[in-house]
Amino acid sequence: MHSGNHAVLACSALKKAYRRILLRGSVALHGTSVEEASTPKDILFVYLHASDELISQRLAKRKGHFMAESLVPSQFAVLEPPTSPEHFITVDTEKSIADIVAEIEKALPADL
Repeated sequence: MHSGNHAVLACSALKKAYRRILLRGSVALHGTSVEEASTPKDILFVYLHASDELISQRLAKRKGHFMAESLVPSQFAVLEPPTSPEHFITVDTEKSIADIVAEIEKALPADL
């Protein structure tokens, strides 16, 4: 961010089109050439990789969560993991939270 402020945005962004909208706003909806542009290096997508079995197990343990466990297969069916030229890392969610955070922090630019 040019203002010197930094942010973390957490959302599913399951499809490449959703990530384009996060990057480029409504111009990404019009199918312009920005569609194939690479992700700016000051934006890092973190793909939290997990099996559908692991996600189902974790959802089953949650009380009062808005997403039903029965929706997991449909979410994986539409998932489009990030690929080049998107600027991303893949982090295995079977690791501890501390290890996940450390891996993400390691991937961030040093000047943040």
